This record gives sequence, C-alpha cells and structure tokens, in this order.
Amino acid sequence: MLTTARLGSLAPGQLQQARDRFDLGRLVRAEPATTGNFGQNAFLDTDRGRYVLRGNPLLPGQFAKEAYFARVFHDHCQLPAPWPYCYEPSTELFGWPYVIMGRLDGRQVADEQVYAALTATERAELAHALGQATTMISAVHGETAGRWEPETGAVVPFQPSWADWVRDTTLEVLGRARAISTEDRAWVVGVLDATADTLARPFEPALLHGDYSRQNVTAAPIDGRRALLVVGPDPVPRLARPVSRRGAGVVIMSAANPDRQFADLVVASKLLDDAT
Repeated sequence: MLTTARLGSLAPGQLQQARDRFDLGRLVRAEPATTGNFGQNAFLDTDRGRYVLRGNPLLPGQFAKEAYFARVFHDHCQLPAPWPYCYEPSTELFGWPYVIMGRLDGRQVADEQVYAALTATERAELAHALGQATTMISAVHGETAGRWEPETGAVVPFQPSWADWVRDTTLEVLGRARAISTEDRAWVVGVLDATADTLARPFEPALLHGDYSRQNVTAAPIDGRRALLVVGPDPVPRLARPVSRRGAGVVIMSAANPDRQFADLVVASKLLDDAT
C-alpha cells in the first residue's frame, strides 16, 4: 500500500491499473517522493523503467497545462524533460486525474539534507547550471505573448495587450499587498508610468518558468561537475519575459531596455514578491 499526505492510500492493484493504462510495464516498487507538492508525487518503478506518479491536482487544469508544456519542453527545449508524460483526465481509478511521467536521474536539491551536503564548489556549479537552464528555456520562442488557458487548451494572447496586462496585474498585486508602505506603493506606480514606453515595445516572446528556483530542479554530477537535469515538475505557464518569480507582471521587454529602467523593474518585482 502506497500512502502520501495528498494522495491518500493507494492499493498495488490501482497502481498497476494506472501502469496498464499506458502500457508501462509491471509494477516492481512504489514509494512516496520526499519532495514535491504536498505529497502529490510518488515514485513508481516497473520492469520497463522508472516513473513518477502525480495525482490529486492542486488546481483545475493543472495536469492538462503540464502536459501541454511537457510536450513543448520535449520537442523544442535543450533541457531534458520528463518523458513520456502520460495524462489521464478520468477520475474513475483514483477519484482524481493523474499523470505518470518519466523519472530523470539526479537528486532533488530542494531536499535540505541534499543541499547541505554540497560543497561550495558544487553550489557554485549548481548556480551556473541554473543560469544555463534559464538561457535554454528562453531560447524557445512563440508568436505572441500569452498564457495557457484551460478553456482552449492553448496559449492565449494577453488582452487587450501585453503592456496593459502587465500594468493591470501589477496594480492588482499591489492592491493585495499588506506589508508595503504608502511611499513604496507610489514608487511602484511611478516605475510603471516611467516604463510605459518600454513595456509597449515589440519583442519576441520567450518561454519562461513561473516558479524557477532550486526548489524545482533535479541535479546530478556529469563529467565531474554538477549539472542541471530538469526544471520542473511544474512546467512553464506563459510566453513572456518576467523578472518576478511569481510572474506578477513586472517584465523585461527586450535586451535593449535602459539599465536604470531594468533595475527599477527588478526592484519593484522583488518588493511585490516580499509584500504578498
């Protein structure tokens, strides 16, 4: 019996049926993942390979969105991606939709014991790998800035425009911020006003990760150096260029941004992240 906080107790027969649904072999071993979304993940080994079960989605459409961007990663990004990514929307087997995806080698650096055991050199190599991964992700481009919407199952352009969405979303986040002074609020609004022309400049939208940090990566030594294997499991939610780790709407529009404007956008993003 496999038991996790979010998935509950799952019988071996259920797990085998899930494998059979995608012809992934005979179940050999099942165990909870030590990291991930609140017990949402479990490791499954079969006689054909190693996989990850993801179940009981946190939000409606979570796995459908992940499936969409897992395909984008697999087809267009140089970063290794969990593959296959098998999505079952039916709730008949477990009572909720589920995913079975390929499990990559490496260790979860979100695990504090794993991270604490890294040497200073390994941590520097990990930081370097994160930078390289950012470059690989943003090398994937789209035709229009937008985000995936469950109603269409595709990336839908921001309305009425990217610049308007940036301003409206930033002001909405600003309105919800509690730990922020009146002066800081005025300063953020001033940054938006000062960068209005920059935000309106044409740009080539790039893929981005909405929760990019060491909490969401797997890493392993390659040729004696610690290299990033995958960013995930949560895939990329939109085509844009954000500075904010939450995608609050403060963005880099192009490499041609004036240095001062860029610096202000970064600071404003950090301010909003810390205040909400």
